[in-house]
Formats: sequence, structure tokens, C-alpha cells
Amino acid sequence: MDSDDQTVHTVPPIDVHISNDETELSVALIGCGWYSLRTHCVTLSKAKTRIAAVCARTGASRQKALAKLGTSAKEFEDVAFAINAASCALVALPASVAGRACLTAIQHGKDLISEKPAAWSPQEAEDLREAWDDRPDKDQRWRVLENWALKPGVLKVGELLDAGSGGEKYEWRCKRRRAAKGDWRREDKAVELLDVLVHLVRALRCWFGDCTVTSASLRSYEFDKVREVECSLKHENTGGFVVLELFDGDGSEESVFKCGDITWDSNRINGQKVEGDGWVSGGTRSCLTEALKSCEGNGRADPCTAWEEGMRDCAVCFAALGMGDIHPGSFYEMPVVVGTSPRSPEGCVLSLKAQPSLVVVGGGANLRKVQGDFLETRLMARVLSVEGGVVQVEAGCTLRRLRQALQARKLTLASWPYYLDATVGAAVATRSHGSSVKYGTVADFVVACRVATSTGDVWYRDDFDVTAVKGVLTVVSLRCVPLTRVKRSVATTDSLDAGWLRTIREHDHAWVWWDAASGKAAAMTLDADDGGDVYDGRNWSPYAPEVTQLLGPPVAGEDCYTAQYAVPDAAADAAVASIQKVAGAGVVEVKFLPPSSMLPGAAAMCFNVYVAAPAPAWVLGVERALAAVGGVAHPGKCCATAAV
Repeated sequence: MDSDDQTVHTVPPIDVHISNDETELSVALIGCGWYSLRTHCVTLSKAKTRIAAVCARTGASRQKALAKLGTSAKEFEDVAFAINAASCALVALPASVAGRACLTAIQHGKDLISEKPAAWSPQEAEDLREAWDDRPDKDQRWRVLENWALKPGVLKVGELLDAGSGGEKYEWRCKRRRAAKGDWRREDKAVELLDVLVHLVRALRCWFGDCTVTSASLRSYEFDKVREVECSLKHENTGGFVVLELFDGDGSEESVFKCGDITWDSNRINGQKVEGDGWVSGGTRSCLTEALKSCEGNGRADPCTAWEEGMRDCAVCFAALGMGDIHPGSFYEMPVVVGTSPRSPEGCVLSLKAQPSLVVVGGGANLRKVQGDFLETRLMARVLSVEGGVVQVEAGCTLRRLRQALQARKLTLASWPYYLDATVGAAVATRSHGSSVKYGTVADFVVACRVATSTGDVWYRDDFDVTAVKGVLTVVSLRCVPLTRVKRSVATTDSLDAGWLRTIREHDHAWVWWDAASGKAAAMTLDADDGGDVYDGRNWSPYAPEVTQLLGPPVAGEDCYTAQYAVPDAAADAAVASIQKVAGAGVVEVKFLPPSSMLPGAAAMCFNVYVAAPAPAWVLGVERALAAVGGVAHPGKCCATAAV
């Protein structure tokens, strides 16, 4: 950033506070250099964020920022005055002087958004952590912007790694332009690397999880009048070494990352251009947007900007670069923010130790707003291995992402649930399923799992019942089958009965929509056929015209009420007759299962309603009818009979 932004305190901090009645987010922009003008000002302007103050050493810099922001605000040369004029401080100063401004914001009870690296030295990291522990307002929020968490290139490489690409050696040569003589980084090879290495560490943590073991060698040398600094970093979870080389950017060579058959250079991955992937700006606007959401009180904002995440990055870098007597583990053990998303099984244990009553949130399949404190696994989304027809996957991986990884290896699950945006952990825990009398639920495909509790974590293997396991699923091993092809067909009837349903279920996969009031029904079926489409969970879409004619207008997921009951086959006739007696009954879906974790010991017909919330009266009537004939409520759905 420009030297013009190396703002310093000119007077002691003063007591200027916004009213306790203030609820709107207001931002003080601390630092108006080129980076702030290019990224932060544009994002703040588009988000229509209220700017209360701008702070820079010269009036010219402040005016440039205000012009970019397209607004007027109070101008300050002093950091403390500017911070106290707003509810949130956005500190965009050079890293070597940013720490003092961050401390001022924390000590004065302000929300804080700071840049990476979260701290410039181990001592500064400890000072910031102590200040945060002693903060005057326990509702304060602190976010650290690491744009590489949302950088398009990082996300794309992650997708390729999940699909089976990559290797065991990860090489990264980073081009940089040497700072001017006298710059605060130039003479210290460790801090010279820190500003770049935090990016690399965050990318590695996004791809492979926390750096649980690190070792490094650091050396600098000159070759043909070009000075280079090299850092070799071992990341235990990658199964290999990562080599980072930082070299002068005066020549024609560009930055390049190589990992097996993946090459990422010049905003291209394997030759294909990645939009919005600039080294400096790639992901920055998305990252700041998520931080602003958090400071506005949105508990579901992306946790990639949590201050603990930024400090973990720094801790790994400090250890790798030999900067002080600090180990990453000391930061992994920091108090966990309630509502955050751990990146590892160990992180889940820490979260549960901090608050054992956390509600676990999956991919949102039950489509209800979470009440109270929650824990998410969506940052634990890696496909860890595929061996011998078994895939080992982290519980936060979505079924959609798992499907892509398996298809690249010519594998699939025997039966896919319709909702592919559910996480694997949620699908197992709620016994999600497709519709096939030949195959069971996702829980029936589990051969091993890792579970976290407030006292530790444990692996379950061989003879165990996954539905009886207590705790948070963190890793799941699922049995797969070779990729198959299926052909879709449609069947209809004007008078549905249990006999017709039993005929339909003989197909490999079958799904029925039944208008209970008129008796009309339509079924879509899938059967193995070498000339058909690949079976991948998407074969039901788009619905056949015969189905759409029965259904009303589409219902948005966030506005729905859904309930399902698994009825033993022996009670299917009674279930159909009971539903037919419900006044005003609408469309009921029917799916099929063999004896499974949903209903052990008996094949089942699963009757499901999916309507706009609040549910009309007939829905409760259907639920009561199904419960009366022995129907088992589907975990994770609304199912009101438990409260009746």
C-alpha cells in the first residue's frame, strides 16, 4: 500500500462513542492507498454501506477515497478519532502498522475488519488475542480478510483435486515486484515471505485442511542478478511437500503453481482462463462482502473471514519462517466462536467442548431457519480417498460435489436422494434416500465413520449401526458401485391403489405423484439400459409433463413444509385408504425402500407431502392417517405428529 497510508496516532485515544440505540452498520475506512481504492471502496459503494469516516495522512488521499465511495463522510488524519466515529473499523493500512489501529478498535468496543496477515509478528498476534479476550463488548465482531479463501483459482483447483487430479509434490513459484529501497519488508527475508505465504497457507487449508504438522527450510540466494527467497513447507495432510519460491518480477517469467496434472499460471488453470482471478483482487470483493454481512449480524455469513482463521494462517507461517517461539497448535486451541464452521474433526471437538448444546446444520435440507447457536461442517468438504469401491469423504461435502468426484472415477452411489445440495453428513444422519426397492438410504451405504463429541472423536468401523451413533459426523466412508446407465419411462393411472404401487416399485428406481382427491397418479421410473443416460441423481429432472400436470406452481425451498412417513408394506393398503378419506387432500409423493435404516425388517412405501408453508389443514390430516397405520416419521423433515 502507499506510504501515504502509514498513519500514526497523534493523540491518545479519546472517548467518543456512538449511541447505544445505533443499529445500522457504519464504517470508518482506515487507510486510503491504492489497494483500498481499487477494492474496498468499490465494494463498499456497491453494498451501499454507510461510511462514517475516512482516515489517511493527507487530504488528497481522503478525497480520492470519498470520490471512489461516491459519498461524503468525516475526514480524519488520526486513527483514534476516525475509529470512534463509526460502529465498525475497516483497517486497510500496511501490515507493519495496522496492528495499532486494530488494537484501538478492539479496545474501544468497535467491530473490526482487518487485512491479512492478521498479525505481523508472534508478539503482535498475542497482543491482539489478549485485547480481544479483554474486549469491552462481548458482542463485538472481528473479521480478517483473506481473499484467497474465495479466490476463483483456489476454488477451481479445489474442484480438480476433489475430482482426482493432482500429485504428491506441490510447487509454487511466486512472482513479485521488489519493494522500493527502504520499504518495511525489504531487508527481512522472513517478513518478505509472510505477506505471500499466508495466501499459500490459506489455499492449502482450503484444499487439505489444517496444517497439523509443519516443518520448513528457508534460504535466499542470487542467480544471474536475480534475488530469490525459497521456503519449503511440509503439510502433513497433503502427503508431500510444498515449495514456495519468491523471485524478482523484472523478467518475463510469471507465477506458476504445479500439482501433478494441474498447472495454474497467469490466471489460467490447465490453459483455461479463470475470470476474476487476479493475484491482488481475486476474491477480495466477495471476502469483504461476507465480512460486512457478519458485522451486520448475519450469523450465516461465510466463516472464511473469522479472525481465528486469519490467526491460524499466521501461526503456520510464523512456525514455518522461524519467527519466534510459537507453534500453530497454540492457535488451533483458541476459544471457538459459537456459530463458526470448523475445518477439521479436531475443530468440531473444540466447538463442542466450548458449547456441547450446539445445533448441527447441514446443507439446509429441512429448509428452516436455525434458532440458537449452531455448528456447520461446510468447510469440511473434501473427498479424501477412493479405494476399492469405497469413498472416504468429509461430512460437509455436498452430495452434488461427491457425485462429481465419483463420476470422474466412473463410480456412483447405488441410489441418490433428490436433494443433491444436502451435505453427506446430513444425508446420513437423516437417512436420506432415493426411491428404489432394491437399494436403501445413504445411511445404509456407510461402512465407517468418524464422530466428534465434546470429549473427543472416535472411528466406527465394521459392525455398527450408524443411526445409533451419538455425536457430529465428521468423516464418512460410503460403499460405491460402478457407474451405470438408465432409461427413463412414465406410467399413469386414473385410480391409484396399493396394488398399482407394488407394480411400479418393481422398476430399478420409481417415484410416484398421486392426486389423492381425484385418484390420478403419474410415476417416473428408471431402469438399467446401456443406451440410456448416466445414473447420477439428476435423472428425475426435468419432470415429465404427466407429473407437472398434477403439480401446482413450484414452491421455493425456503418457503416449503415437507413431511414424510415410511409405512410397512403390509400396511400400504390401509395407508392409501386412510389418505383417500382426508378431506381436501392434495398431491402426495410415494417412494419405495427395501428393509433399511429407515424401517429395519420391512420393505416400505414412503408417503411424502411438499407444500407451501404454512401447511394447509389436509396435510396434518394425512400425517395423522399415516402415523395411525404405523408410519415412521422421516428424520430432518417437519413431521408435525410428534407435537399432536
